[in-house]
Amino acid sequence: MLIILSFVKSPSEAILYVRGKDANFIIVSIYVDNLHVILRSDEKLTKKLKVEMFKVFEMANLYLMSYILEMEVKKNHNRIFIWKKKYAREILRKFHMKNYKSISTFMNQKEKFIKDIDGIDKVDHKGYYKRLIRCLMYLIATRVDITFTVSLLSWFMHRASEIYLQVAKRVVKCIKDTMNYGIFRILCSWLFWYWLGRFY
Repeated sequence: MLIILSFVKSPSEAILYVRGKDANFIIVSIYVDNLHVILRSDEKLTKKLKVEMFKVFEMANLYLMSYILEMEVKKNHNRIFIWKKKYAREILRKFHMKNYKSISTFMNQKEKFIKDIDGIDKVDHKGYYKRLIRCLMYLIATRVDITFTVSLLSWFMHRASEIYLQVAKRVVKCIKDTMNYGIFRILCSWLFWYWLGRFY
């Protein structure tokens, strides 16, 4: 449908479409059955798109996006903040760590990681370590501060020892006091043209 309305699909991102160029453009994203206006140069373009879409589909206008893919979104003028506070709380609940004492560093600098752990006791805890790492990997979409530690821990998902499990739990303890952390972006004109540059 968007192709019929003169939108061009991004060659590098399957869910992004753009219409127009120069000073008149609108960028939208489609996820399952949701259509989101990401950027536009003029509010009139959004209104025009709504009219076109309402003619073809039965749709509801939910106005500013506040929640998507377990990410909370807050937009104010040209600023946008994305975080996963609710999901971070869910991790604490799921792994029974709500009452743990929080700490401020993700890793102990003196901690040694050994790839070959044949002589070290391995832990499984019925997949506890794997589940914890998967949850933390999903959280890094909005938490770049834990990316290195979680990526390092993911190398040992199939041969985890007690050392790696304790480091993973340490990351969760750090998250407890930093649930409001996320990604803050200022949407400025150079960003518009960078995005458009990926289409043309």
